[in-house]
Amino acid sequence: MFDIMKTKIITKRIFFWLIAATMLTAACTKNPSENPFIRLFMPVVSTSPQVQGNQITFSWLKITGTTKYRVDISRDTTFTTIDRTVTVGGDTTSVVFASLLWNTSYRLRLQGISTDPTKNSKYVLVDVKTGLFPTILTVPTTNDLTDYSIVVRWTNTGATATSINVNKTDGTLVKTVPITAGDITNSYKEIQGLSGKTTYVITIFSGTTLRGTQNYSTIATPNFGTTSIIDLRSITGRPTLLTDTMITAPSGSVFILRRSETYTCNTASMPLSKSIKVTCLPGLGNPAQLNFLNEFTISGTIDSIKFSNVSISGLKSDGVAKVSYMINSSSNVCSLGYLSFDNCTVKSFGSTLVRLQSNVVPNAVINKVYVNNCIINDIGITSGYGIFHASNYAGNNINNFEMRNSTCYNFSKGILVNNMANTTSVLVESCTFNDGISSSNYFMEFNTFTVSSLALNNCVFGKTKDPLLSKGIRASSSTNIVTNNCYNTSDFFTAGYNIPGLVSFTGLSTDLFADPVNGVFSFKTTSFAGKSSSGDPRWRP
Repeated sequence: MFDIMKTKIITKRIFFWLIAATMLTAACTKNPSENPFIRLFMPVVSTSPQVQGNQITFSWLKITGTTKYRVDISRDTTFTTIDRTVTVGGDTTSVVFASLLWNTSYRLRLQGISTDPTKNSKYVLVDVKTGLFPTILTVPTTNDLTDYSIVVRWTNTGATATSINVNKTDGTLVKTVPITAGDITNSYKEIQGLSGKTTYVITIFSGTTLRGTQNYSTIATPNFGTTSIIDLRSITGRPTLLTDTMITAPSGSVFILRRSETYTCNTASMPLSKSIKVTCLPGLGNPAQLNFLNEFTISGTIDSIKFSNVSISGLKSDGVAKVSYMINSSSNVCSLGYLSFDNCTVKSFGSTLVRLQSNVVPNAVINKVYVNNCIINDIGITSGYGIFHASNYAGNNINNFEMRNSTCYNFSKGILVNNMANTTSVLVESCTFNDGISSSNYFMEFNTFTVSSLALNNCVFGKTKDPLLSKGIRASSSTNIVTNNCYNTSDFFTAGYNIPGLVSFTGLSTDLFADPVNGVFSFKTTSFAGKSSSGDPRWRP
């Protein structure tokens, strides 16, 4: 019995050592290809692929036992479609893919190859992107992109650029645009007639030689809240186009003007009895110019009249004479809900910008005038009217008045005359005034009528036209004038009806402002207490 048990124990030990010897022999095999149970190790990529333009250099570390390496390159991350395949010997550890597509994402796939295909390594995957095509085109800025056009800019190096192709992203050619000698001088070309919120691929050529490519994305057309949008940007050389179109346009129409184009309002006292908005969208060149050679005469019930991003002038064609009014109501019944000027320059009207002087009951009323981010100058020098003027007959009224972030200079009577009816509210905030208020005239004139709310905030008052007889604000004794953070220079003078609460700056307007005669009101002294918080914000440091 003892011998049988001893024999079993010895047999088990012999069997254990035979298994251990087999495992040790397998573990000590130097070449993995000699092992029937494992495949080659995956190649090791120690550095990112090197990209030089449209060429990619791909390197890896050598793996023992590998007889070849295969590298696939594809724009398809699943490798359903392979652009190229390169196979190299086991001692080679890099490949070069040249003449690839520019600015394109690729995926590289590397595999170690064994003499026995069943032992090939697993794949190593690496993503890489080729460089941008060497281009003379410059990257567009936000000012180069509108809903209707793009501005293509380039550097004049090498052969002269001759043409530009505009393509959709699917390759469809939209148009080919020639480059003129003037374009070469400017180093840019404006391309119009495009669709909003669309990406275009721009290519520039010297003859048939490609010189560069760049994507441009137009912006969406602003939502004007109406379907009646009349886009005049594609038409040039017709000065009366705006007024001609207004005659038949439906009420509520929005007129989009072409930048750097001049439009004349030349019909004698053109009647205006419908809601309109006249605007110029961002883009290349100056805002559209509106030259009023005659006035708009408003009548009837009108919801709103709005002007934005345009330059307005009352200077006549001789360059000397001025039209008296931009908007007038002298013998018509008119009820206008809202009149606005936003981001406009307005100049050179002989009497006033807006006059309400109707002698027909119930007269002419504007419920609200709104002025924002405007520069207004040379108003009323001929007749001494206010910039906004409602007077003469009871009931003519500007019920609410608001002016913000604006500059008024070289004006005669004042900014507001509303002396035939009570006023609900007046707010003037963050504005600069200079060289206004002629003899015996008022900055604001309400006569004995009441203004329910009258506030002046963060304003700067410079020189008055008359050093002895200019006046401040006249209104009923029950009108409370509130001022906050407002300053005046030493040559701002009011002989009565003073504006309460102004903080005096010790110095003339020429000491405070950089060049007031030419309309530059940035502060030239750092000691001015209101330099960062008062006046039109465009002039603040």
